[in-house]
Amino acid sequence: MPRLPALDPPPAAAQLPEEFRARAEHVIADHLPRISQRAERLVLRVLHAAAQMEHRLQDTELLDAARALRLAPDDAFAGVKLAATDSQRLNDSAGAAFWNERNPQLALELQLRAFGANPLDAEAAGNLSFYYLKQRPAQPEVARRLALYALALQHPQFPAGRIEDWTTLAIASALAGRERDARNAFFVTLALSPTLDRQCRAVTAAYASHGEQLRAPAEAMLARIRSWGRSQESPFCRWPPNWWAGARPL
Repeated sequence: MPRLPALDPPPAAAQLPEEFRARAEHVIADHLPRISQRAERLVLRVLHAAAQMEHRLQDTELLDAARALRLAPDDAFAGVKLAATDSQRLNDSAGAAFWNERNPQLALELQLRAFGANPLDAEAAGNLSFYYLKQRPAQPEVARRLALYALALQHPQFPAGRIEDWTTLAIASALAGRERDARNAFFVTLALSPTLDRQCRAVTAAYASHGEQLRAPAEAMLARIRSWGRSQESPFCRWPPNWWAGARPL
């Protein structure tokens, strides 16, 4: 298996982004399919626990499985010179491009470079996954692989994985035709989120953005909240969902 090229110090800082982009493309094309398969075997344990969780108070097994979700070091990254500072700078620039400038294409380009600068950073991988879903058309297969990979990386601030990455995995799985995985990933977000309102908003927005492929997993999540007797905690959690009236939610 070819290893990732180590980056020597470039003659000019302006050349860094293009070299980082080349590395990111190399990882995604040549290594991510294999690595994400390893990550998927670990993630499936968490999804299985989520499927069995009948009440939010019974989430201990799920959380334990999520915290144990860690990939062993991969030979592909041995000896790679990481650029954590550049990665964070590019990550922040990508966020500004998406949220402030409403430019998902630029956000993706910048985040590719952030990922290339530090392919072992869970946030860089997870955010790249998110931006692949925001393209037109969305690219769910690569987004799903990146989300799986991000969830299996160590993140000291989020030992059970970022809620954002579980949400991205749910959406990408739905768009890739993996409805069961999408449903169970949404269930995981219920165990991790401090409020039901946050995730009900997220699932409503996902249906509004992507349409019918999100209907079944979105309704499964809302139905589970209803079975807990907690639909009244947010107007976005109500049952039946307002798209049953024939209109997508705003």
